[in-house]
Amino acid sequence: MTRRQTDTSAAAYGSIADASERLRAVVYRTLHAHPAGLTVDETCAIAKYPRYSLQPRFTELRDRKAIFDTGLRRRNVSGAKAIVWRITEQQEKGAMTSEMVQRAMEAPTAAAPTNLSVKGGAE
Repeated sequence: MTRRQTDTSAAAYGSIADASERLRAVVYRTLHAHPAGLTVDETCAIAKYPRYSLQPRFTELRDRKAIFDTGLRRRNVSGAKAIVWRITEQQEKGAMTSEMVQRAMEAPTAAAPTNLSVKGGAE
């Protein structure tokens, strides 16, 4: 059985891709503002977004080598150890460049989520 793309599914994908791109920028900007690094929960609290909206963006940014696992761990809200993330550019040069922002924002990931929900939040 093959699936054909309809205009509504194309529009839905475009909307999801746009939301994912915007949320990647939220994560990236928040991490940039905190050069010592943040966990996912800390980033969500600062950016005022629910975890389910931002957690996948960390994986996408990591896969693009825009952020990295510092090796540090801090307790998250559930008490479990959580990765402390930093921007790769801060590790390499100590400052963010416009090229780094562009790389973080390019091309949606190969497997776009089909059930992305974005609620509230501030930019």
